[in-house]
Amino acid sequence: QDSDPKVLELYEEFVSLQNQLAQIAGYDNYPEYAYENVYDRDYSPADVATMRGYVKTYLKAVYGVINSGNNAAKTSFTAGSDAEAYYNALMKESVFDNKLTTDLVKEYFSIMNTTDAETPIDFLYHANELFKNGNYYTGKYQGAFNYWIPAQETSILYFGPSSYSGAFTFVHEFGHYYADKYTTGIGMSYDLAETHSQADEMMFLSFIEDFLPNEILREIYEGVYYDNLWNMFAIIMLATAVDEFEQCVYTNTTPDGAYKEYTAKDYDRLFKSIMASYGIAGSLNDAYWRFVVIEAPCYYISYAMSALPCVELLSIAETEGFEVAQAKYFKFFTFTDDPANVEVDEYGDKTITIGYGETLEYIGLHSIFDEDMYKALNTYFCETKKDFSYPDAE
Repeated sequence: QDSDPKVLELYEEFVSLQNQLAQIAGYDNYPEYAYENVYDRDYSPADVATMRGYVKTYLKAVYGVINSGNNAAKTSFTAGSDAEAYYNALMKESVFDNKLTTDLVKEYFSIMNTTDAETPIDFLYHANELFKNGNYYTGKYQGAFNYWIPAQETSILYFGPSSYSGAFTFVHEFGHYYADKYTTGIGMSYDLAETHSQADEMMFLSFIEDFLPNEILREIYEGVYYDNLWNMFAIIMLATAVDEFEQCVYTNTTPDGAYKEYTAKDYDRLFKSIMASYGIAGSLNDAYWRFVVIEAPCYYISYAMSALPCVELLSIAETEGFEVAQAKYFKFFTFTDDPANVEVDEYGDKTITIGYGETLEYIGLHSIFDEDMYKALNTYFCETKKDFSYPDAE
């Protein structure tokens, strides 16, 4: 299917029809229409064009560092060793089948609590309640997701086999689940919703380094760290590249802003050239655009927008301490308790009144449109050489 020229011809027709839909609604092109009406974003394609410039300027080098670290990271251990058991528990085994996997997630959840909130935050309590009430399902479908049922005002979780029910995936989906618990009924952008889950993964990654004994960390943490961080930066770069591809195709412009009408024969070459400008050609799938631009047109930039503050949160945990990052993470939930950030209607329902960038600043992070964030990430990940030696205590 990937090599079928019919796919490219159908996409050419798809772009034309999507643009016609947007023009009927009074917009110049589909991205402008979709940003505002489909995804309810408070930023425009022009704002993202500036953000893409920051990504190329500052994060291209970061991705190179993380990609090299991931390729070189140690991932083989003595058979039957404690190190292998912990690595598998974190990276391969299911939270439903492996006791060590379950125990590690439980230990993390046990410290994810605070009474410094309008409603006390307690991850472990709500995880136990989830297992008691049975609002989760497992199966053979390859995936994991959270689904909100409005009539019941509750979420259900689904976990597939293998890594789709692993420690990091469970933590990810629980971030969504807990957000629904704490902010019941409050609508929010796709970007903000994904920060609850991706940031939860980064907090778990930081917790592991603080929790595990040094003799285990020496054997496994480099592999665990780079695998998870590579996934975050790969999606940041790839999602931003996909957005640039869609902007070009829908507006008939080149990445440099010149006019160009695209047809089916141009698409693959265009995406490859865009990937090269982000430094991801050769390390990521150059046919990736085909899998996402029809299923979710103009959506994928949200994966980059949500991942950026999450890797910033990890850098804060590593430089200022886990507790500092944890306090900021909890604000992803509690910012809706502040009357300055919400509007309450006559029925008591809340609507968020501040934008995504403003929300991040309220939490104590940079806005995704603040160049200083990209500079800080470049400085931290390119200039700080992380030490995985973990010497024994004297």
